[in-house]
Amino acid sequence: MYFGQSMPWPLKASIFAAAVLTAERSGAGEPAELPARDARGCFYTLLVFMLACVLPSLCHSVRCRRETTAFVSQSMLMLCAIGTYMAVLYARDADSRLYACASMLVLCTHFLYMVFRALSRTPTLLHFGGSVAAGSIAVAVLLVGVLVPRLPAFRMHSVLSVALLFLGELLGLGVFVVDAVVRAIAEGVEEYCG
Repeated sequence: MYFGQSMPWPLKASIFAAAVLTAERSGAGEPAELPARDARGCFYTLLVFMLACVLPSLCHSVRCRRETTAFVSQSMLMLCAIGTYMAVLYARDADSRLYACASMLVLCTHFLYMVFRALSRTPTLLHFGGSVAAGSIAVAVLLVGVLVPRLPAFRMHSVLSVALLFLGELLGLGVFVVDAVVRAIAEGVEEYCG
């Protein structure tokens, strides 16, 4: 379970503080939502980074193919979950789109921190694991630098802010369940056919 674990609380608190301070700084103006083009740009950055990082490990031999495959499949499922969540958020009304920037900030930092955590604990998970871990921190800093100034000025409700803080863990848990079910079905089919 690579993405169902929690980020450190200081990191979550800094994201929440950035959202609150943006609301305080902006005053009582009309809140602006993150344009869909910018959200897609952040998502494509995550996608290209992960594809570039996992392709060498998929094409060449690795120390433990089972662990690498589990990490790659959960990473790709997590990216699909992030993309689906953002598409659903933008398909809804304007009030929902106000949470797009904060959601993307939480999901990007969660995804990249979990990649860093997995590769710092098991550097042989992917080829060039140490470089990929450092690259994930660099991409996280880049995306935080892009998204924090664009946070809209709105008052976060207590229930929504708690749900937003645990959004990465909720999607990660769903990814883990889907991955476990697909793996169980695949092993059952393999056993039946073999």
